[in-house]
Amino acid sequence: MALQYVLRFADRSDFPAIHKLLQQMTELQNHPQYMQTVTLEKLISDGFGPRPWYHCIVACINHHDQDSHQGTEIVGFAMYTFSYDVYGGRTMFGLELFVKPEHTGHRLGKALMDAVFLHAEEQGCTTAQCLVFHNNLPARRLHASYGFVDQTTDVPDSQRINFLEIDPKRFPDTLKKAEAELKTYKHIGLKGRNIKSKL
Repeated sequence: MALQYVLRFADRSDFPAIHKLLQQMTELQNHPQYMQTVTLEKLISDGFGPRPWYHCIVACINHHDQDSHQGTEIVGFAMYTFSYDVYGGRTMFGLELFVKPEHTGHRLGKALMDAVFLHAEEQGCTTAQCLVFHNNLPARRLHASYGFVDQTTDVPDSQRINFLEIDPKRFPDTLKKAEAELKTYKHIGLKGRNIKSKL
């Protein structure tokens, strides 16, 4: 009997399994160092706090009742967030998409992507963005099939966009520097809401 898969939004109880899948994914991509700051507790608090910072859809095998989470095995997931692009409007930003190697070939990656796009449509998104490792050819092909264009290689230099990131270990110093420098701008006043209150 062929395996039956179910897609659903993740809940708190899924995250021990999702955390293990993230570890497996980064090891397969030869980037295990990325997991140094990714704790299970942080994933849960950031995903289920007063202001969720991301969304997650899981692909699972339900060995028992498909209407119950009991007896399910998570074999893939898609994590994403909603942001805003001044020129594109409401944006779905893809974070991670992974399917266990032993479950590839069943179109689960495409199904997860389809589900993400349905959620993006519900949220009124008008465009989508993501980051993909250059050597991850299957992921690049999958995204290209949805119309994603590689902005780092397929556009003229004058239109090329570079991805810039601050190392999380240096980010606290960056925040302190920004706060200290803001106080030195005597000719710039801040009115209304306190910026440091994170709006």
